[in-house]
Amino acid sequence: MRRGGFVIAGVVGVVLGLTLPRWRTSRALGNAREAMKSKDCAGVLSSLDGIEGGSEASFVHEARAFCLVQLKQWAQARVESTAALQLDSSSQALDFRFVASRELGDRAAAEQDLDRLFSLGRDSTSLRLLRATWRAQRSEWKAAIEDCDVVLAKEPKNLDALNVRAHAWHGLGNWERAYLDSAAQTAIAPTVVGLRDAADLAIPLRRLDEADAHLAAALALAPDDVDSLVLRCRLGVVHFEAPDAGATVVERGVKVCERAVQVAPESSATHRRLGRLLKEQGRFTDALVCGWRRPVRSR
Repeated sequence: MRRGGFVIAGVVGVVLGLTLPRWRTSRALGNAREAMKSKDCAGVLSSLDGIEGGSEASFVHEARAFCLVQLKQWAQARVESTAALQLDSSSQALDFRFVASRELGDRAAAEQDLDRLFSLGRDSTSLRLLRATWRAQRSEWKAAIEDCDVVLAKEPKNLDALNVRAHAWHGLGNWERAYLDSAAQTAIAPTVVGLRDAADLAIPLRRLDEADAHLAAALALAPDDVDSLVLRCRLGVVHFEAPDAGATVVERGVKVCERAVQVAPESSATHRRLGRLLKEQGRFTDALVCGWRRPVRSR
């Protein structure tokens, strides 16, 4: 009887030794999943403490990575997400590793994961715009434009995408396209800087009426904006250079340049433009005085 009892006890011990760890792991995984539903990261990490996961090891690493991202523990989040991806290359841990690498300042690694996310069909306008921005910062203008085109096809009024694409067109020397995107931004959300930039692009394109409208809108928002007033003086001279310009155009140019000189006395270019217009009016003495007052620095 004793020997039989020992045998039974031994069998029970073996069975418990085999099943208890599995039961503990199964219970821990269940608790972790419940904690994840309520985004209780402390509960998730506590439940998974010391758990390897067996066949669900990918979930264990992924869940840890998710919580470590929430806790902004970037380095450890990258370790856990990498471990998950070694077991399942399409795991959501790829999103977590991308975030961790980005926050750690490892842009090269982050962009590699971003490309992988796109290849897996996990695209979004915010991620696409982020890659467009990174590409523009590296002067990869055409690639940046391609990403912005995708964003704007979904969201035609996305100001950030219009801004990045305008800079990219500018980088490629396509002033017309750059102007159109800049003008589109001001039509959606006019700002002094945006309106001024649109006017600055419109002038060399000889879109003078549009430049006038942009600057008028900018000065309506900020009547004493120095850069807008200086640019308006420059525009006044461009109007004067037109073949059909008359005395009225010159008079208007003198007024805007006199105002610009008042607010930007250090701008030698503005003094020079005013002097040129004054000479056209026959005010040679005033033009000469304007030249004497002209500072060395230019604006």
